[in-house]
Amino acid sequence: MLRTEIMSAAGGPFLAIGTVMPFGAVPAGLLLGAFVLGLLTALALMALILPAVRRRMVAAPKVAASAPTADPPPACLGPAIGAAVRAGELQLHYQPKLDCRTSKVCGAEALSRWTLPDGTRLQPEEFVTLAETAGGIADLTLWGVERTLEDSCKPANGALGGPIFVNLSGKLITPEFAVRLIELVGDQTRRIGFEITETAVLENPEQALECLFALRDAGLALAIDDYGAGLSSLSYLKQIPASELKIDRKFIQGMTRSNRDPLIVRSTIDLCHGLGMTVTAEGVEDAMTASLLGVMGCDTIQGYFVSAAVPIEDLLRFVEEHPGKELRVPQIRKKAGVMRPEQGRI
Repeated sequence: MLRTEIMSAAGGPFLAIGTVMPFGAVPAGLLLGAFVLGLLTALALMALILPAVRRRMVAAPKVAASAPTADPPPACLGPAIGAAVRAGELQLHYQPKLDCRTSKVCGAEALSRWTLPDGTRLQPEEFVTLAETAGGIADLTLWGVERTLEDSCKPANGALGGPIFVNLSGKLITPEFAVRLIELVGDQTRRIGFEITETAVLENPEQALECLFALRDAGLALAIDDYGAGLSSLSYLKQIPASELKIDRKFIQGMTRSNRDPLIVRSTIDLCHGLGMTVTAEGVEDAMTASLLGVMGCDTIQGYFVSAAVPIEDLLRFVEEHPGKELRVPQIRKKAGVMRPEQGRI
């Protein structure tokens, strides 16, 4: 009805929004009336909506305050870690490292595993990160060192071929904790080593380097872990007294699919060898990648291609059943301009 009246008053068809026509074709009173009608309608809608908005704004803090929140993290995970150790929930698994030249096991990395009574397996990155933030990382690390020293005595005649490395959190790289580790290890320095990330020295470089030099001077092997995962710094690489560098898996797993990753890996290997360090490639999962790393001069490899992390009994069985394991991997041969794989050894 309103549309009909407007059309009649205008003396023509209904004008759609955006239609261009001379101003004089429409009476000024009609335009003013339409404007006033729209304004009144908008004001009426605002009168209905604003009270509801104000009620929600006032009520929102009360609802948020009364809503249930997640339980805060415990003040310290130390007691929980101790209870888990006593209950057998917390264990160490070991992932072996393989020498690219001899194809023999040349050490391992200790990795924590926590299984709850109902069978739920907690992810290491979850409970380790929580231990770092909520407290308990020192207890977890000391337990890991003690268990590693105990398990490292089980292989006969140095069958592991090298030390077992334990991850050392950046929170613990202090001179005080270095003293505790040195006292705990005692004269068993050939059985154990420590892995640290390059970013662990960023917060307090002087303190961190003092700690690392103390460990090195005590005869403990040090390895830089996850190299390339963070903001790699050549200055810290030069200062950290490590004898080994582990290239992060994100570069290793893309070697057969990327043009840049092989270049980065090869240049890193050459750089480390120039600095007198050995190189370990993490995350090796297939024969082709293992072959490429062998050709590039990588010293050791670690990953599912060799073995997953296993309990010490399974690690000993792995070493015994494959004392001089010759891994058959495809070597790279270039013929007629085409890269072709052929069977061979690392």
